[in-house]
Amino acid sequence: MSETISKDTCEAQPIPAAIKRPVSTFPGPWCTLPARALWTLSFIAPLLGYLLYALIVWLLRPENAGEMYLAGIYEAGVVLVPTIVFLALVRPHQQRPASLWVMLWMMGTILRMMLTLVISLLVYFATDFNQLGVFGSFLTSWFFLLTGETWVCASHLRGVQPQSEAVQPMEPA
Repeated sequence: MSETISKDTCEAQPIPAAIKRPVSTFPGPWCTLPARALWTLSFIAPLLGYLLYALIVWLLRPENAGEMYLAGIYEAGVVLVPTIVFLALVRPHQQRPASLWVMLWMMGTILRMMLTLVISLLVYFATDFNQLGVFGSFLTSWFFLLTGETWVCASHLRGVQPQSEAVQPMEPA
C-alpha cells in the first residue's frame, strides 16, 4: 500500500483505493500494426482498383474509353496520396494500445475517404473528365483499400494477446 506524508502531522497516511489510477487510460495490450503490409497495400489497392475499373470500361466499350482510362489513372492517384499521408502521420510501427489503434484506423479511414471525395470532386469540376471515369475508379480503388486494410488490421489485432498484468483493466474495489 502506498503512503503519503501529511504536512500537518508528518505521519504516513494511506491513499484511498478510489484515488488510484490504472497505468494506462486505454485498457488492454499494446502492439504495433503490420507496417510493411499496410504500406504495400496502400500502393497495390489503388492499382488493383484501377485494373478492375479498366476491365469494366473495356467490357462496356464506351465511345470515350480513352478519356475514361485517363480519369481512372488520376483517380487512383487521388486515392493513393491521402493514404500515404495518413500512414506517414499515424506511424503503424509505433507501439500503442490495441483499442487506440482501432479508433485511429476508423477515424483515419473516414477522414481519408472524405478528403479523397473532396479532391475527386475538385478534379471532376476542374477538368473535362467523365463522371463515370472519376467515380468509377474512386469506388473500385476504395473497395480494394478498405477490404485489404480491414483484413490486415483485423487479422493482426485478433492475434494480439495481453502482455502483462500492468495493462489489464483494474478490478472494481
